[in-house]
Amino acid sequence: IQRLFNYWLTFGVIVALVRVLDCELTYGVAPSDLEGKVGDWSPGRWAWKLELVRRVRPNIPARGSLGLWTVPANVARLVLEGDDA
Repeated sequence: IQRLFNYWLTFGVIVALVRVLDCELTYGVAPSDLEGKVGDWSPGRWAWKLELVRRVRPNIPARGSLGLWTVPANVARLVLEGDDA
């Protein structure tokens, strides 16, 4: 399943907008079957609770980072121009 998951991933672009509701250490979270197969749920990791997940079309090229990061203003403008919300 990991090989299939990697096939579907898109790198170097913003693919969605989300609202982050909460972050929890993984020892307090029970992953779904799929999450358990494709995520790292070892102790000391964080799980993010999300809502209002919306796909961005077309994808916006951007250099990301692990964890939370600040989107550059010019990239944020491009993402928000395409936001229907």
